[in-house]
Formats: sequence, C-alpha cells, structure tokens
Amino acid sequence: MNFSRDFTRSNDLPESGHLAVTRLLHDDLLAVLTDAFGSDLTVDEVCDSEHGLVSYRFQIAGAECTAGLYPWTDGAAVLSFNALLGRIWHRYPAALRWLAENRSHNTVALAYREESARNGDLLIASNRVTLIGDTPGIHATLVDFCLETRKTMYGLKLWFPQLLVAEELLFLENGEEGETSEIDCSLSAPNLALEAIEAAMEGIEHFAIPYSYLTRWTGNWEKNIRILNTLELRADARKNKAQKGVWAGDRLCALMQLKRYREAMAEALPAMDTEVMSAAVLAALRAECLCHLGEDEEALTSLQSAEFDGEPRVELVRSLAAVKLGRKHEASISYTAYERLIGHDRLARRMLNAFSKGDSEED
Repeated sequence: MNFSRDFTRSNDLPESGHLAVTRLLHDDLLAVLTDAFGSDLTVDEVCDSEHGLVSYRFQIAGAECTAGLYPWTDGAAVLSFNALLGRIWHRYPAALRWLAENRSHNTVALAYREESARNGDLLIASNRVTLIGDTPGIHATLVDFCLETRKTMYGLKLWFPQLLVAEELLFLENGEEGETSEIDCSLSAPNLALEAIEAAMEGIEHFAIPYSYLTRWTGNWEKNIRILNTLELRADARKNKAQKGVWAGDRLCALMQLKRYREAMAEALPAMDTEVMSAAVLAALRAECLCHLGEDEEALTSLQSAEFDGEPRVELVRSLAAVKLGRKHEASISYTAYERLIGHDRLARRMLNAFSKGDSEED
C-alpha cells in the first residue's frame, strides 16, 4: 500500500534535482488532500519530509487509501493514489471478475501484487506524471480516484457482502499483541478455524466476534445468523452503543442472503440505526424485500420520495419493481440512473432480466 516503498527499493535516494520536484509539488498535494479530507487526513509514512517524500492516509467508503509523490525526472514527479478495498476469500473469484468487467480503466487501474494476490486483497491504483504547478491536475486525479473507489466499494458491498472490507481487515490484523498470528492463520484457512472454534471446550460464544467475521467472510450465512442471534452478541450490542448498529446491519445482511425477507422486515430493519446506514439505503433494502415477496407496487411507492434520488440501491430497486409491474420505460429510466452512479454492471443487468421474467425469489 505505501507508495514510498516503490522508490526506496535501493539504498540510495534519487539525485537532488529529482527530489526538488517532489518538494515543490508536495505542498500542492497536501493542500488538495486537506481540502478534501480535512482532519481525517493522517500521515501514513515519512521517508524524507524535507523533500516531500511523505505518504498520507485517508478513508473512502471503508477503503484504506494512501497518496503521495515520488521522483521521476528533474521536471516531473509521479503522483500516486492507492486504495486497499478489502479481501475476498479465494473461493469467491466472481468478485475479481466483476472488478475486471465493470470498472473503468482509463485513468484508474486495478493493482495486483504477488503478496496481495495470494491474500486475495483487492486494490485500486492511480498514477499520474505531474509537472510543477499542476494543482488542477492533482485535484482532477484525486476526484477521479475518489469517484472510482466509491463506485467500486459500493458495488463490492452490494454484490459481495462476504467482502472483508479494508477497515475491518486492518482492525483484525492490527489486533492485540499475540493475536495477529492467530488471525493470520484464521484468514488463511477460515474453514479450519471455524471447525476449531466449534470444537473448543469454551464453546462458540467465547469466540463470538471472530466467529461472526469468519462465517460472513466464507458466506456461511446459516452459521452467521446463529452466532448473531446468540445472547453473547446481543448483550455486547446492548452494552456497546457503537457496536449495536453494526451487529444489526450484519444480521440484516445475513437474513437477506438467506432469503428470509419477512423476518428481515419484521425484526432486522426496525433495529437498524440511520447512523450506520442512511435512510435511503434502509428504504431501498425494505423495498427490495417487498420485491422479493411479490409486493412490487408497495415497493415502488415506498421509494417515490425525491430525497432518495441519487442513491444507487434505490435506483436499482426502483427499476426492479417497475420491470416486474411491466413499466419498462420507468424501469429503464431508473436503471440508467443506477449505472450512471455505479458504472456498467453485468450482475445488475442479469438480476433485472430475471425479474422481468418473473424469476424473483419469494419466500
């Protein structure tokens, strides 16, 4: 992730003329980043602060991002933005196919490294050769990078809820001293870890939190909902207000993956907090449940508010409900709005086609 490693592979730093460029461009980069992220911007790594060889860290929709400059020539430096999106278990290659087929490659490219590929980490990288005084170019590149990262993260969360997003991944990997090797082993062989937890003398509830992460990561939704329903996690949610919404969201996700839509509407959705999930997303999830239950008119009516416009999931569910009701023009308008927000999406098109044929998944 840290771009500075790219230009410190040898023991010698580049010649002073090259470094002068990074020093001159650094203040422009910092100003653009500060304007975009304010106090959420932090220093990631310092290689040589005097010459502007500093990387900065910020977050976009759960992705952990870094930005910085490294020397190129006496008159130009390379501006580098990187985003760690998260990790997909190796048995879910569909996520990589979705990334390859759905994302724009004109200015932002997916990055794969040997270590990352082995771990299943998903990355976005954007690099630009930048001249002195090119503040508008730095700003434009950042805007493009942020847009692509948000669109990609949204799509990954929508279609691959088993994604271990970067903020969760780093939380696990940077845990208490002595726990990291155990976490690494669990992430390398999650099924074995699940079996070990289930066989442990203390019982599953003693390892409730890692068990919850692992069952979701492997897409084992039956086990996931069972652990989320345990007294251990329910008690933890009551004590920890910040965690309450997270557990409620996880439970909602599991129920929807299990196609238990009535239960999701009756129990999980009412427990959701708008601080964790926006009102527009919650409305879209409720309407999606209604669509799967065959209550398409009510689903469409519930999403009529203009306040929901511009939320990708709302536009997608509007199109699904409309196409089931035979309102093809209305469905087309909503779906066009959806792809304008997220990009070409073959999975969404496949789902829309299934709904148009009446193949929704009613419980």
